[in-house]
Amino acid sequence: MKVAKAKTISDYTRVPRQEVYRILTELQEKGLVEKIICAPTKYKATPVEHGLPRLVKQRNIELKSLQEKIEELIRKIKEANDNASNSFKEDPAQFMLISEKDAITFRIRNALENVQKSLDMMCSYSVFTQTMLLFADSHMRALKRGVKIRLIIEKNGNINPQNSEINTQPFLAHRNFKLKTVTKNLKGKFIIIDNQQIYMSAIPTGNFGEHASLWTNSGSLLEIAKDYFEHIWSTKNQKPLTAVT
Repeated sequence: MKVAKAKTISDYTRVPRQEVYRILTELQEKGLVEKIICAPTKYKATPVEHGLPRLVKQRNIELKSLQEKIEELIRKIKEANDNASNSFKEDPAQFMLISEKDAITFRIRNALENVQKSLDMMCSYSVFTQTMLLFADSHMRALKRGVKIRLIIEKNGNINPQNSEINTQPFLAHRNFKLKTVTKNLKGKFIIIDNQQIYMSAIPTGNFGEHASLWTNSGSLLEIAKDYFEHIWSTKNQKPLTAVT
Protein backbone atom coordinates (compact mmCIF):
# COMPACT_ATOMS: atom_id res chain seq x y z
CA MET A 1 0.00 0.00 0.00
CA LYS A 2 2.01 2.98 -1.30
CA VAL A 3 -0.82 5.55 -1.41
CA ALA A 4 -4.00 5.38 0.62
CA LYS A 5 -6.81 7.39 2.14
CA ALA A 6 -7.14 7.71 5.89
CA LYS A 7 -10.36 5.67 5.74
CA THR A 8 -8.58 2.86 3.87
CA ILE A 9 -5.77 2.81 6.44
CA SER A 10 -8.34 2.78 9.25
CA ASP A 11 -10.26 -0.12 7.71
CA TYR A 12 -7.08 -2.08 6.97
CA THR A 13 -5.51 -1.62 10.41
CA ARG A 14 -8.80 -1.56 12.41
CA VAL A 15 -7.61 1.61 14.11
CA PRO A 16 -10.25 4.34 14.65
CA ARG A 17 -10.12 7.00 11.95
CA GLN A 18 -9.47 9.85 14.41
CA GLU A 19 -6.44 7.98 15.77
CA VAL A 20 -5.22 7.35 12.21
CA TYR A 21 -5.42 11.10 11.46
CA ARG A 22 -3.43 11.86 14.64
CA ILE A 23 -0.74 9.32 13.76
CA LEU A 24 -0.53 10.52 10.16
CA THR A 25 -0.05 14.09 11.37
CA GLU A 26 2.84 13.00 13.62
CA LEU A 27 4.43 11.02 10.79
CA GLN A 28 4.12 14.05 8.50
CA GLU A 29 5.92 16.21 11.07
CA LYS A 30 8.73 13.63 11.16
CA GLY A 31 8.93 13.53 7.38
CA LEU A 32 7.87 9.90 7.13
CA VAL A 33 4.54 10.51 5.36
CA GLU A 34 3.62 12.89 2.53
CA LYS A 35 0.13 14.38 2.23
CA ILE A 36 -1.31 14.41 -1.30
CA ILE A 37 -3.72 17.29 -1.87
CA CYS A 38 -6.66 15.78 -3.70
CA ALA A 39 -10.26 14.82 -3.04
CA PRO A 40 -10.35 12.78 -0.95
CA THR A 41 -6.95 13.46 0.69
CA LYS A 42 -4.44 10.66 0.33
CA TYR A 43 -1.21 9.85 2.07
CA LYS A 44 2.02 8.42 0.75
CA ALA A 45 4.80 6.79 2.78
CA THR A 46 8.29 8.31 2.43
CA PRO A 47 10.76 5.80 0.91
CA VAL A 48 12.70 3.85 3.54
CA GLU A 49 16.07 5.10 2.24
CA HIS A 50 14.93 8.66 2.97
CA GLY A 51 12.85 8.03 6.08
CA LEU A 52 15.40 6.13 8.19
CA PRO A 53 18.16 8.80 7.94
CA ARG A 54 15.59 11.38 9.05
CA LEU A 55 14.68 9.24 12.07
CA VAL A 56 18.35 8.80 12.97
CA LYS A 57 18.99 12.54 12.62
CA GLN A 58 15.99 13.35 14.80
CA ARG A 59 17.07 10.85 17.44
CA ASN A 60 20.58 12.34 17.49
CA ILE A 61 19.09 15.78 18.02
CA GLU A 62 16.97 14.45 20.88
CA LEU A 63 19.97 12.66 22.43
CA LYS A 64 22.09 15.82 22.20
CA SER A 65 19.33 17.80 23.88
CA LEU A 66 19.01 15.15 26.59
CA GLN A 67 22.79 15.17 27.15
CA GLU A 68 22.74 18.94 27.56
CA LYS A 69 19.94 18.65 30.10
CA ILE A 70 21.86 15.94 32.00
CA GLU A 71 25.01 18.09 32.09
CA GLU A 72 22.99 21.04 33.33
CA LEU A 73 21.40 18.88 36.02
CA ILE A 74 24.81 17.57 37.10
CA ARG A 75 26.11 21.16 37.28
CA LYS A 76 23.17 22.22 39.45
CA ILE A 77 23.59 19.18 41.73
CA LYS A 78 27.31 19.95 42.09
CA GLU A 79 26.54 23.55 42.95
CA ALA A 80 23.98 22.40 45.50
CA ASN A 81 26.52 19.96 47.01
CA ASP A 82 29.16 22.70 47.17
CA ASN A 83 26.72 25.01 48.91
CA ALA A 84 25.74 22.20 51.25
CA SER A 85 29.42 21.56 52.01
CA ASN A 86 29.92 25.21 52.91
CA SER A 87 26.90 25.09 55.20
CA PHE A 88 28.06 21.74 56.55
CA LYS A 89 31.27 23.30 57.89
CA GLU A 90 29.19 25.56 60.07
CA ASP A 91 27.61 22.53 61.75
CA PRO A 92 30.53 20.15 62.46
CA ALA A 93 28.69 17.53 64.50
CA GLN A 94 26.81 15.46 61.95
CA PHE A 95 26.29 11.71 61.77
CA MET A 96 25.15 9.37 59.02
CA LEU A 97 24.43 5.64 59.29
CA ILE A 98 25.02 3.84 55.98
CA SER A 99 23.65 0.31 55.76
CA GLU A 100 23.78 -0.54 52.04
CA LYS A 101 27.03 -2.25 51.02
CA ASP A 102 27.18 -0.54 47.62
CA ALA A 103 26.62 2.84 49.27
CA ILE A 104 29.47 2.17 51.71
CA THR A 105 31.77 1.17 48.85
CA PHE A 106 30.82 4.28 46.88
CA ARG A 107 31.45 6.61 49.81
CA ILE A 108 34.82 5.08 50.66
CA ARG A 109 35.92 5.32 47.02
CA ASN A 110 34.76 8.92 46.89
CA ALA A 111 36.67 9.69 50.09
CA LEU A 112 39.84 8.15 48.64
CA GLU A 113 39.49 10.17 45.45
CA ASN A 114 39.08 13.43 47.38
CA VAL A 115 41.46 13.00 50.34
CA GLN A 116 44.06 15.77 50.32
CA LYS A 117 46.54 15.26 53.17
CA SER A 118 46.21 12.10 55.20
CA LEU A 119 44.40 8.78 55.50
CA ASP A 120 44.65 6.59 58.60
CA MET A 121 42.99 3.20 58.47
CA MET A 122 42.58 0.49 61.10
CA CYS A 123 41.05 -2.82 60.03
CA SER A 124 41.33 -6.59 59.82
CA TYR A 125 43.55 -8.29 57.27
CA SER A 126 40.49 -9.44 55.30
CA VAL A 127 39.25 -5.85 55.00
CA PHE A 128 42.76 -4.71 54.05
CA THR A 129 42.81 -7.29 51.26
CA GLN A 130 39.32 -6.29 50.12
CA THR A 131 40.22 -2.59 50.21
CA MET A 132 43.39 -3.06 48.19
CA LEU A 133 41.53 -5.12 45.60
CA LEU A 134 38.66 -2.64 45.26
CA PHE A 135 40.49 0.66 45.66
CA ALA A 136 44.09 0.04 44.55
CA ASP A 137 43.93 2.72 41.85
CA SER A 138 42.34 5.24 44.22
CA HIS A 139 45.07 4.59 46.82
CA MET A 140 47.82 5.08 44.24
CA ARG A 141 46.28 8.31 42.94
CA ALA A 142 46.08 9.60 46.51
CA LEU A 143 49.77 8.78 47.06
CA LYS A 144 50.69 10.60 43.86
CA ARG A 145 48.84 13.66 45.20
CA GLY A 146 51.13 13.56 48.23
CA VAL A 147 48.61 12.03 50.63
CA LYS A 148 50.19 10.22 53.59
CA ILE A 149 48.58 6.81 54.15
CA ARG A 150 49.01 4.78 57.34
CA LEU A 151 47.39 1.40 57.92
CA ILE A 152 47.17 -0.73 61.04
CA ILE A 153 46.21 -4.29 60.19
CA GLU A 154 44.85 -6.84 62.63
CA LYS A 155 47.01 -9.86 61.89
CA ASN A 156 45.24 -13.20 61.51
CA GLY A 157 48.17 -15.26 60.27
CA ASN A 158 51.19 -14.38 58.19
CA ILE A 159 50.91 -11.37 55.94
CA ASN A 160 53.06 -11.73 52.84
CA PRO A 161 53.74 -8.49 50.91
CA GLN A 162 54.08 -10.62 47.81
CA ASN A 163 50.68 -12.27 48.30
CA SER A 164 49.47 -13.43 44.88
CA GLU A 165 45.99 -12.05 45.58
CA ILE A 166 47.19 -8.46 46.00
CA ASN A 167 50.38 -6.76 44.95
CA THR A 168 51.34 -4.41 47.78
CA GLN A 169 54.90 -3.82 46.54
CA PRO A 170 54.17 -0.57 44.65
CA PHE A 171 52.53 0.83 47.79
CA LEU A 172 55.11 -0.37 50.31
CA ALA A 173 57.84 1.11 48.12
CA HIS A 174 56.18 4.54 48.28
CA ARG A 175 57.57 6.82 51.00
CA ASN A 176 54.09 8.06 51.97
CA PHE A 177 52.63 4.58 52.48
CA LYS A 178 53.17 2.99 55.91
CA LEU A 179 51.68 -0.28 57.10
CA LYS A 180 51.97 -1.96 60.50
CA THR A 181 50.46 -5.15 61.86
CA VAL A 182 49.24 -6.10 65.32
CA THR A 183 48.41 -9.50 66.77
CA LYS A 184 45.88 -8.13 69.28
CA ASN A 185 42.20 -7.68 68.49
CA LEU A 186 41.54 -4.09 67.52
CA LYS A 187 38.72 -2.37 69.37
CA GLY A 188 37.68 -0.35 66.35
CA LYS A 189 37.66 -0.59 62.57
CA PHE A 190 37.70 2.83 60.92
CA ILE A 191 39.11 5.16 58.27
CA ILE A 192 40.07 8.74 59.17
CA ILE A 193 40.13 11.15 56.22
CA ASP A 194 42.24 14.33 56.51
CA ASN A 195 41.60 14.29 60.28
CA GLN A 196 38.19 15.79 59.46
CA GLN A 197 35.84 12.86 58.88
CA ILE A 198 35.67 9.22 59.84
CA TYR A 199 34.03 6.04 58.56
CA MET A 200 33.72 3.25 61.08
CA SER A 201 32.00 -0.08 61.37
CA ALA A 202 28.94 0.35 63.55
CA ILE A 203 29.85 -2.94 65.26
CA PRO A 204 33.39 -2.81 66.77
CA THR A 205 34.16 -6.40 65.78
CA GLY A 206 32.63 -6.07 62.32
CA ASN A 207 34.17 -5.24 58.98
CA PHE A 208 33.21 -2.60 56.42
CA GLY A 209 30.35 -3.82 54.26
CA GLU A 210 29.36 -6.62 56.64
CA HIS A 211 27.44 -4.26 58.88
CA ALA A 212 26.20 -0.70 58.76
CA SER A 213 28.91 1.94 58.82
CA LEU A 214 28.86 5.26 60.63
CA TRP A 215 30.11 8.42 58.97
CA THR A 216 30.70 11.52 61.02
CA ASN A 217 32.78 14.67 61.25
CA SER A 218 32.21 14.96 64.97
CA GLY A 219 35.31 16.53 66.50
CA SER A 220 35.07 14.62 69.77
CA LEU A 221 34.66 11.22 68.09
CA LEU A 222 37.51 12.02 65.70
CA GLU A 223 39.79 12.86 68.62
CA ILE A 224 38.99 9.55 70.34
CA ALA A 225 39.66 7.61 67.15
CA LYS A 226 42.88 9.53 66.40
CA ASP A 227 44.19 9.01 69.95
CA TYR A 228 43.49 5.28 69.74
CA PHE A 229 45.13 5.04 66.32
CA GLU A 230 48.25 6.90 67.48
CA HIS A 231 48.43 4.73 70.61
CA ILE A 232 48.35 1.52 68.58
CA TRP A 233 50.69 2.98 65.95
CA SER A 234 53.34 3.80 68.54
CA THR A 235 53.10 0.45 70.39
CA LYS A 236 56.52 -1.22 70.32
CA ASN A 237 55.34 -4.75 69.52
CA GLN A 238 53.98 -3.72 66.16
CA LYS A 239 55.60 -5.07 63.03
CA PRO A 240 56.05 -2.62 60.14
CA LEU A 241 55.83 -3.98 56.62
CA THR A 242 58.36 -2.81 54.05
CA ALA A 243 58.84 -3.46 50.36
CA VAL A 244 60.79 -6.55 49.40
CA THR A 245 63.89 -5.66 47.40
